[in-house]
Amino acid sequence: MPLTKLGIAKLLRNSTLQDPVTFKTGYFCIGTSSTAANAFNTALGAEVLRVSLQTSGLYHASGTAIRVHGFFSDGIALGTYREGAVADQSTASGQTLLFHVIYSTPIVKNDAAQSVTLSQTVQVSEVSLT
Repeated sequence: MPLTKLGIAKLLRNSTLQDPVTFKTGYFCIGTSSTAANAFNTALGAEVLRVSLQTSGLYHASGTAIRVHGFFSDGIALGTYREGAVADQSTASGQTLLFHVIYSTPIVKNDAAQSVTLSQTVQVSEVSLT
């Protein structure tokens, strides 16, 4: 799972209080694309929905780990979901992604009453700017 280069830069600006818009008040996004993610991604390949981490998720940073969870209620459409990301904005326009991940096992929603929860742990010690 690549952290994005812009996401790394934003984390550093957050830690030095140069950027007040944090991922903690951001959004977990879900999509259907299986195109490989990379560190230069600025959007999901095929975003379907995003939920606020403040009302439908969790962002917890401790030590070198950041844990993020997004809860997509039963209102999410039936389908196969293959990608996730955390963004700092409520829309894709002008957003910065912390990470973009393609799930090796797709999430299949085949029941209208089924909800979807995505969870991701980012180890900051994995960051490489090469």
